[in-house]
Amino acid sequence: MRGRRISFYCLVTPLKKEAWFLSLMLFLIHVFSFWMKLSSFNSPDTVLFLETSGNTRNATEVQNDRLTPSDSIPVFYNVYTRDLNATSIETSKSIVDEQMDHMKPFHQVHVRFIGTSFAINNTKTIEYDKEGDEFGTLELLHNYCKENPTDTAVYLHNKGSFHPKPENDSLRRFLTRGALSQECANMPEDTCNVCSSRMSPLPHPHTSGNIWVAKCEYIAKLQNPFKFQKQIDSLYPNPFPRESCTGSGRYASEHWVQSHPSIMPCDLSTDKNFTWGYANVPEADFEIDLRPAPRFDYEIYEKLRTCPSHTLHHRLNEYQFLYKENPSLSWWGWKFYENTTKIEGSFLVNTETFHNLYWVELPSSIKRAGTMIGFTQRMWDEKKEWPLLFGKFWKDISEHELNLLNFLGYSEANWKVKLSLSHTAQDETDIIPPSLQKSRAGENISNDSTKTS
Repeated sequence: MRGRRISFYCLVTPLKKEAWFLSLMLFLIHVFSFWMKLSSFNSPDTVLFLETSGNTRNATEVQNDRLTPSDSIPVFYNVYTRDLNATSIETSKSIVDEQMDHMKPFHQVHVRFIGTSFAINNTKTIEYDKEGDEFGTLELLHNYCKENPTDTAVYLHNKGSFHPKPENDSLRRFLTRGALSQECANMPEDTCNVCSSRMSPLPHPHTSGNIWVAKCEYIAKLQNPFKFQKQIDSLYPNPFPRESCTGSGRYASEHWVQSHPSIMPCDLSTDKNFTWGYANVPEADFEIDLRPAPRFDYEIYEKLRTCPSHTLHHRLNEYQFLYKENPSLSWWGWKFYENTTKIEGSFLVNTETFHNLYWVELPSSIKRAGTMIGFTQRMWDEKKEWPLLFGKFWKDISEHELNLLNFLGYSEANWKVKLSLSHTAQDETDIIPPSLQKSRAGENISNDSTKTS
């Protein structure tokens, strides 16, 4: 009997030990898994946004919302409701329903409500404000991109909720399809970092309607949207003839995403009848063909009756003012402005012409550039005294000043100023480019006098 018990024990015990060992291993695996989840949840990188407006969810739900750059694109959705009456709320909801129908499986929608909030399926509320504008939502996108530079992000808003009208409906549908398209989502990294249905370089770089998708690496280079608005307003304190022509004021929100010299814009529409504004907006089912922008020649974008067109030098000066940077050789503007002769309105950039004009006859852009390097009306008209800048050698002049001088027709080849001429012109031919040494309003310039009547 004793021998049989021993043999039975010897047979069963190894099986019990093996089962015990497997159970222990499974238990340790579960403990380790739970610890990893807990550690990940406590990480500051896990929770993207604070839930507001009563949309509280448990830790697991928030954890599952974390974006994977390879298969998810966040959509920062500015949802504005003008009034708290039923009509305004229904208008906002109908626009939201329309735009949500364009979402792809890879879009994760983060909503900032302004005015009032309401339920939107398959979205997260990231902020609610009783009052506000697009700059606040752009700031949320900007902050996200600085933390996630390898991501791509969409900016979307329910355009038409403030001014419900057919023109806004058409532009919204045109822009929404492009920004939420597969083509923009997969924009080629070597040629595009901002994509929209239409990018226009005039009257300032922008997408009319302000709906687009962009690479976060580029967005992170931009100024904070609120700071940008203040900066651009200070650059154009008296926008001519209106804010929409300079991309300042409330139009700074459209200008912001296109404001850095490293931008590589692409757009989708092949229809040259629509460039900017509200005229001739294509149908929502427009032909999609992603290409670097601007895709048309200068003259296609120009609308002189609406806004005077800015030039290459406006763009370079603006980049310097905002970012202290110049664009690379691949920048879109070099080719676009290459054969351009327009300066402001119908005024031709002909250096032989505007140096022969009196101050009051100059377009405001020339006056502005002249003022920035130290010209006064008397200096310009009399050509007897010169700004201190003219007392420097070309190699000692700053890059920003060189841009202004180039704008006024000067170059290293024709810059032959003497230090003694920094205040009073002894020999005007040392100051004025050779091509400009012509008679002005019946006044002849000679080599041996500053001005001979």
